[in-house]
Amino acid sequence: MKKIAVSFFVLLLVAGACFNMRDKKIKEEVLLPDGYRGCSYIVYDISNTPKLEMKDDTIIYKLNEHGVLATSSPQHFGWDNEKSSPNLDRHYYYVSKNGAKKEISLDNIQSEGNGSTSKEGTEELTFRSFYLGSEDEFKKFEDASNGLGCLNYDDVLRRLNEK
Repeated sequence: MKKIAVSFFVLLLVAGACFNMRDKKIKEEVLLPDGYRGCSYIVYDISNTPKLEMKDDTIIYKLNEHGVLATSSPQHFGWDNEKSSPNLDRHYYYVSKNGAKKEISLDNIQSEGNGSTSKEGTEELTFRSFYLGSEDEFKKFEDASNGLGCLNYDDVLRRLNEK
């Protein structure tokens, strides 16, 4: 009887460890205006802006016609905690004026990354950026931006202020 109890206890420990080790899959939908091309920014921790929306375990990012979304949510929104990054299932969509969604091929998402930037005497901005366009289009853009690509503080700030 004692062996059965110990075996059952060990089995529970192993099952619990396996359950906790499962990757939590977070879904994300990045929604862009139909036909948009160029740099896109999701800028976090901006006061007096809406929090990110979550529907059916999916974080919704709805970027405006300038390719920007400002949110008061932190960059780690949807993560288990600030120190762990999630296992993401991210999809990009064009959204027409009537609300129809068309998935964008990941071949058209260039130089995606998280970061922060500032200039002397200015507030640091924390954001995710990516370039929507072909690899050739991105190379031309990056050359024209002196290698800054979508990491240009002035561009992020200008787009945040466009109405």
